[in-house]
Amino acid sequence: MRIHIATGSNLGDRQKHLDEADRQMTESLGLVLRTSPTYRTEAIGMAPETPDFLNRIIELELHAPWKDRPEQVMATLLAIEQEMGRQRPKEGYTSRPIDLDIVLWGNRVLK
Repeated sequence: MRIHIATGSNLGDRQKHLDEADRQMTESLGLVLRTSPTYRTEAIGMAPETPDFLNRIIELELHAPWKDRPEQVMATLLAIEQEMGRQRPKEGYTSRPIDLDIVLWGNRVLK
């Protein structure tokens, strides 16, 4: 099963955070097959002085035990975020060392 994950960072050594997230996903979930170019984007919806994000998409070939378990994969991504210092406020957006979002799961539609 191939999935695509959007990765982003706007705190600290942003490139290092993206690379570390790729390493951790490879270690726990599967093999990173392809990585998009990295783009610098404005922090939309955040204060004007908020640092820009570095963003990219990775294509990940999941190890067999994960292929039909999107909720568990998302839980693993959230654990990686937390381990890397991500804090989630109850409301609004905040800067973060890493953000990991599943954007494609094969040809399935997930909510």
